[in-house]
Amino acid sequence: MKNAKQNDEQLIVMFFNYNLKRIKISLEEKVKPKFWNPKEQYVREVSDFPAYAEINSKIDKYRKLINECFEYFTDQLIDPYPEELKKEFNSRLNGRRPVAEENQPLRFFDALDRFIEKSVNRVANDTVKDYRALKKHLMGFEKKYRQILTFKNINYNFYMDFVDYLAYDVIKPDKGIGLSTNTIGKQIKNLKIFLRDCFKREIVTPFSLADFKSPSEYTETIYLNEDEISRISKLDLEKLGFPDYILYRDIFVLGCSTGLRYSDFERLGPDHIKNGFIHIRQKKVQKPVVIPLDANAEKILKKYENNLPSIDYFKFNVIVKELGRMAGIDEGVVITKKRGAVTKETTFKKYELIASHTCRRSFCTNQFMKGVPAQLIMRISGHKSEKNFLRYLKIDGKEAAEKMKEFWKLINKQPEKAD
Repeated sequence: MKNAKQNDEQLIVMFFNYNLKRIKISLEEKVKPKFWNPKEQYVREVSDFPAYAEINSKIDKYRKLINECFEYFTDQLIDPYPEELKKEFNSRLNGRRPVAEENQPLRFFDALDRFIEKSVNRVANDTVKDYRALKKHLMGFEKKYRQILTFKNINYNFYMDFVDYLAYDVIKPDKGIGLSTNTIGKQIKNLKIFLRDCFKREIVTPFSLADFKSPSEYTETIYLNEDEISRISKLDLEKLGFPDYILYRDIFVLGCSTGLRYSDFERLGPDHIKNGFIHIRQKKVQKPVVIPLDANAEKILKKYENNLPSIDYFKFNVIVKELGRMAGIDEGVVITKKRGAVTKETTFKKYELIASHTCRRSFCTNQFMKGVPAQLIMRISGHKSEKNFLRYLKIDGKEAAEKMKEFWKLINKQPEKAD
């Protein structure tokens, strides 16, 4: 009512400011400026304007109601858009239930929960776990930055802050701080998968994700050559006093011979094995594969009548390292890891790096070294792209050079074609 003429009635309007946002609500009441108390923000209690009590009561009602609406959202860790807060206010003013309980667009974490829920039975369990890990990290980010996540603030600034949070603030299960570059890349990749799903479902208006890069780095992992696998296979574990390790050793060697993941070993049974081949649908990618059995694999499966006993996954990763130590697989391996801008080199004994996934890498690399075409190995390993498959091959420079020399010899031995 500033600068208004004292005898001209003016509309009473309420402004509510919150989190750098503002809404305007009309009380649909008018009063002359001379009857308005700007300091108290009420109508003056004067006999010349007997409606003051009714209007002041309405002002109190509106103030109380807008605060209740705002608290309703903040109790759910929601930072409402101005139009949403105003819609909530109008709904309650008219005696209807809270708008947030009706058919409203999904909130960020509501949408993420629904996305994860719909992913169950549609993608592999490990992928669902990755989606749940994303939610955990996003909630940790929200707490760290004291920022309520909405679709509106998922922008480039958020992306940069989230990457920094993942690299320098996340506390891992082993109490270490910060995720590896490739793990950060996986979180960003899954965030983009979720957001694109929201675009398709029209939960939110699509926006560009071009700047949401998934960081990655070359992973220095190991494989075991056939001589090293043979040394593990020939360990006399009864004589060494570790009979409990025999099953774990057999499954490890079988994995190196077939390229199966641990999750597929768990399901492997007599129905999957026919006429020297394993027929199985891979659990992770839901892709059917047929795997030929070599002599070692057939011997191991026959030993257990094609029905492998179940084992403890975490115990497996501990025991295979010990098997590698017993077999003398102890050459030094330098591993370079990057966290943020810091690069660190650590030297390990090779057996310290053996784990369940070493089986698949060993299978792919050894078959490739034998000269089996990559496309054939991919059909068996289940890799969808040659790019991902080639990342599995763990061939050092010397091995690559030796392999090329062998290839040259084969070419030179071929008879020349007659004219």
